[in-house]
Amino acid sequence: MLDWPATMKNLARVPRRVPVAIRRARQSDVSALVTLEERCFTSDRLSRRNFLRLLRTGHCICLVAERQGIVVGYGLVLLHGSTALAHLYSIAVDPKRQGEGIGTALGLGAAQLLCD
Repeated sequence: MLDWPATMKNLARVPRRVPVAIRRARQSDVSALVTLEERCFTSDRLSRRNFLRLLRTGHCICLVAERQGIVVGYGLVLLHGSTALAHLYSIAVDPKRQGEGIGTALGLGAAQLLCD
């Protein structure tokens, strides 16, 4: 069984080497999200159409990590109807920025939104 409070405390200690802003994704981010998909994955990529549909329906939490105005990562959590269930569907960080704590920041941001 996952000890959620202890896990969050441990994750919070992971240093961020590069400051990033975490915010909700907008439809204007879709081109950047598709570019990240192409850089990070060789198969099972989300398409422009997939991202637009998810952002329009509101059945997800999609966060982006932005550094100096450039989207360098995203995390996508799918929400399951009127239940309290959710799951992390996809997380991607620009390969040039991996290891900088961006994925951790996205995960913590999504967890915080789900707990609120």
